[in-house]
Amino acid sequence: MKSNLAQDVLNACSEISGKNELNKYNTILDNLLNKFNKIYTNNNTDNHVSEQLFNFLHYLRPNRYNIKSHLLTDLLDTYNSNKNDVKGANCTALTALYNILGEQLDIPLSTISPSNHILSRIEFSKPINVENTLKEGYDIRHVQIFKTHPTINLNTLKSKPNSFITAVTYFNEAENAYHQYDFDKSWDFLDKAQKLNSDPSFNRLRTTLMRNDY
Repeated sequence: MKSNLAQDVLNACSEISGKNELNKYNTILDNLLNKFNKIYTNNNTDNHVSEQLFNFLHYLRPNRYNIKSHLLTDLLDTYNSNKNDVKGANCTALTALYNILGEQLDIPLSTISPSNHILSRIEFSKPINVENTLKEGYDIRHVQIFKTHPTINLNTLKSKPNSFITAVTYFNEAENAYHQYDFDKSWDFLDKAQKLNSDPSFNRLRTTLMRNDY
């Protein structure tokens, strides 16, 4: 797939082990896009292509959410499998997939990020927020991350560039490496995340790593 965002996010996934792996996941992305284009061009609807894409991805894999993985590779494995119980991935990978395919369809996309979460935003004259973890997440105005947290008005959040998805992927990789006590790898991933985006939420891991940097 000729998408800089796709290449950046895939290269941020630690499971990518070489060019063959990269080609494999690019092929899955191409197949998804081709399948969508075939369905959409034959589907008489007044719904915007952005909503059609959202519905398409949910229809193919309604049980694709998995809080235990942030990797786009895991999510693409889910779409490429004939089994419905393949693992899937969380909001980071779901947002990556929607924005990668959406870019190829000329949908003007960015991201927004309430605390510990990431969503897609369509930059129309009246922006549309897309919560990719929910079946009813297209054009969502408010979200509650956890039941004990206050409800957030998403329209008050500033847009972030698509490169933020890659930064969050690196940050999640950094957190995983930290929990595996691989502090050098954690530092490396964190530096890559912060070079892409200086989001304040990344600083908590830097502070933690500094305490363990012997």
